[in-house]
Amino acid sequence: MTIVANQATIAVRNAQLFSRMLQQQRQLEAVLHAIPDLLMVLDESGSILLINEPAATLIDRPGDTLIGRSLAEFVTIDGVDGVLEQIQQIIQTPLQSGGNWTFEVRSERQKRDYLVSVSVWENPPAQTAGYVVVLRDVSTLRDLTRFKDEMLRIASHDLRSPLALIVGYCSLIELDIAPDSPINDYLQTIMRATERMKGLLDAMVRVEQIRKSPLEMHEHVIFAELVRQAAANMQMAIYNKQQQMDMQIHLEDAPGVTVNSVLLRECMENLISNASKYTPDGGRIIVRAYRHESRLIYEVEDNGIGIPKEHLPRLFQSFYRVKQPGTEGIEGRGQGLSLVKTVIERHAGDVWVESEPGVGSRFGFWIPI
Repeated sequence: MTIVANQATIAVRNAQLFSRMLQQQRQLEAVLHAIPDLLMVLDESGSILLINEPAATLIDRPGDTLIGRSLAEFVTIDGVDGVLEQIQQIIQTPLQSGGNWTFEVRSERQKRDYLVSVSVWENPPAQTAGYVVVLRDVSTLRDLTRFKDEMLRIASHDLRSPLALIVGYCSLIELDIAPDSPINDYLQTIMRATERMKGLLDAMVRVEQIRKSPLEMHEHVIFAELVRQAAANMQMAIYNKQQQMDMQIHLEDAPGVTVNSVLLRECMENLISNASKYTPDGGRIIVRAYRHESRLIYEVEDNGIGIPKEHLPRLFQSFYRVKQPGTEGIEGRGQGLSLVKTVIERHAGDVWVESEPGVGSRFGFWIPI
C-alpha cells in the first residue's frame, strides 16, 4: 500500500506539472501571437524552434510548417529579399555568449523597413543555445524621415532662388526711388523678412547636417580656454545691454578633451546669447564651468524673465519658441537650442534647463572627459 501510495503521489505530481507546463505553453503562444513584432526563436544551427504569425507571414508559409526547418532555406525567396540575409550571416559565425546585434534592413519589394534585434539565448543544464530574432516594422517612421529629408532638400535649394530674387529686385527698386520716399520703408521690411527666412533655412539645414554627418572630434583643447573664448566673443553683446557677466571657472584639475572646438564653442556662445536676450538691461549673467567626477559641466544662469514650467520639456525641439509677455520684441528662430542639443549629444553628453518665471533660468550641458 505504501509503494502504491508513493507511485500515485508521483503520478499526481507529474500530472500537475504537465498541466502547468501546458498552461504556460498556451500562455507563451498567446503572447507570441499577440505581439505585432515579427519573432523567431532559432537553435544554434539556425533551425526554427518557435515563430509567430507575423513572422510566418513575412516568409509566406504557414507557421506550423516552418518548425524545424532552417532559416537559410528562406533567405533568397521572393518577398524576403535582403531581410533575413544579415540574420543568416550572424548565425553562420561562431555563437557568442551574451551576444546582441541591432541593425536596420529594408525590403525593396515590400517597401517595408525593419529594425532587427538578434540576441543569444542559452540553457546550460541542457547544453543548448540559439538566437532570438525580433523584427519591428518601422516603415512609417522611415517614410516620415524620407519626407523630412525631401522637405529639407526643397528648403535648402528650391527656396533659396526665389529669396535671392526678392532681395535682388528690392535692391533694384531702391535705386529708382527717392531717398525720402515711404516705399523705402516697405522695401526694408521685405528685405528684413527675407533675411529672417534665409537665416531660418540656414539654421534648419545646419542642424540636420550636424545630426546626420560624422562629427569630427579631432582637436585636443583645454575646456577652460574654450569657455573663456566663448565668453569673450559675447562680451560686446553683454556690454550693449549694460549687463554684468560673472565667470566662475573651476577646472584646475580637468584634463584636456578631444572635441569639435568650433561647434562646442558655438554651443557655449548660444547659451550666453539666449541669456542676454531674455534678461533685461542691467541684468546679471553667470557662466560656470567645473568638473564633476568624469564629466565637464558648463552652465549659464541669468536673472531674466524666466520660463513657465510647462514649456521646459519642449525647449530643445526645433522651431519651438515660448510665447509669453516680455518676449514680443525678441528675435529668434527656435533652432539655437536644438543645435546645442544635437552637438552635445554627438559628443556623448546631455543638456538640461531649470527656470522659474520672474526669477531667471539656468541652461547647461555636460560632456564626458
